[in-house]
Amino acid sequence: MTKKHGRAEIRFKLEHDLYDAAEEAFHEAGLSIETGLTLFLAQVAKQHIESKVVDEPHDVFATVDELMEYLEEREERRAAEKAAARQAKKNEKVLAELEREEKEKEKEKERLKAAKKAEKADREAAEKAAKKARQEAKKAEKAAKDTKDTKDAAAQPEAGAEPQADVRSESKPKSEKKPVKASEPVPTEVAIAVSNTANS
Repeated sequence: MTKKHGRAEIRFKLEHDLYDAAEEAFHEAGLSIETGLTLFLAQVAKQHIESKVVDEPHDVFATVDELMEYLEEREERRAAEKAAARQAKKNEKVLAELEREEKEKEKEKERLKAAKKAEKADREAAEKAAKKARQEAKKAEKAAKDTKDTKDAAAQPEAGAEPQADVRSESKPKSEKKPVKASEPVPTEVAIAVSNTANS
């Protein structure tokens, strides 16, 4: 049946008594009117093909033409539906593949991002460790210099202080008598001895 040939036109082409009888039979068989009419038209077509005698040839011809047209359209529609289903399945596969590739790209981006983040963290940690090592080296160098300066200062005498006693002891002979200061009184015995020595 085409769009222009609906249930009303089929009902018009069939005799009322035949249609009523068929509808009653469809109802008793538990079939809808559409399904029953399709089966009935198929039976009419079969009778026509088998060249059986029918009461209304012109109605049968028109009905058979409608039936064949309907069946052809139905087959075309079913074929189109199957093709559409196959295409939809292909499209679903393509879409799923695209989604999978997109997810892989997103995962790759995340991996690269994580790798860059880890690399940056490692670089910052290395720079921090190097900076700390330089600071420790400077501290150690300063401590060593301070220790050396302290040792050098302890090994040298203070500025302007000379060992006078040692110089005097080295420059004067041991037999030299200690000079008598003029302010000290000279003993009488010593004065007499000196005078006698001078006279002789």
